[in-house]
Amino acid sequence: MHGLIWAVAGPMIWAAHFFLMYAAQTALCTAMPGRAAGHVTSAGIALTAVAGLALLVLIGHRFATTHRDQGPDIAPSRPFLGHVQVALAALSLLAVIWAAVAAAALPVCAPFSS
Repeated sequence: MHGLIWAVAGPMIWAAHFFLMYAAQTALCTAMPGRAAGHVTSAGIALTAVAGLALLVLIGHRFATTHRDQGPDIAPSRPFLGHVQVALAALSLLAVIWAAVAAAALPVCAPFSS
């Protein structure tokens, strides 16, 4: 069970980043009219992206170093799980970058400014 939680840690961080980024943007744009919401939302997008990227890099590094040099007495599935964990962390890293770039490229609070 512990291995499964670590295996999906990358996608869980991406999902949390995605949720926090868009939930905060929606809440701020509806609560704060005007340019102030745009500036606060842009800062929030940057903050959540940096936090998500830092966590994913740390987790990916942990996975890569943990499963790199293991002795011959390990279970056959351990190296495979290590590669899966690193791959999921890398894919989640790309997903965080993709979501942050998309959120930064679109106008902030545009649907709420009418």
